[in-house]
Amino acid sequence: QHYQGIQSGHVCFAAHTQAATPAAVEKALASAKAFIYKQEKDGNWEQGPPPAGRAAAAADAQSAKSGQYTGRTALAVLALLNAGESSSDPRIKSAVDFMMKTPTTGVYALGLRCSVWLMLPPSPAARAAMQHDAKILMASMKLKGIARGMYDYIPTPKTLSRSEER
Repeated sequence: QHYQGIQSGHVCFAAHTQAATPAAVEKALASAKAFIYKQEKDGNWEQGPPPAGRAAAAADAQSAKSGQYTGRTALAVLALLNAGESSSDPRIKSAVDFMMKTPTTGVYALGLRCSVWLMLPPSPAARAAMQHDAKILMASMKLKGIARGMYDYIPTPKTLSRSEER
């Protein structure tokens, strides 16, 4: 038989469930944060040294070893800050310093870094880092054609020179 569009013999009911308790949520957050911190090495979450030159970046545009370098660190820091960690924690400060000192050009890494800069307490250094990364992102947006409003993984040299003009 059919009842309002549902075949009556095929309706399944889920087992009784309940929401996680605050203690269970806190335990899960603590476990996740410990896992993220365990992956950190030398003040960052990257997998190796930065790439050497633009040729290395162009060879593998989506790799963390190329134009997206610092992206893993930005993602880890963003997750930790959103999980309630303090930006004054020495491990977070070390990672933020790493990102401020390490250039990147990949739009994913830049976007994540901008999200981190917004979560830091206001300071001239955070503002300068945000302005720098945001300029590259804005200059990287395609302005014409079918891809208007979209981005490549890594800005072109022409794009980077446009960001310096702004």
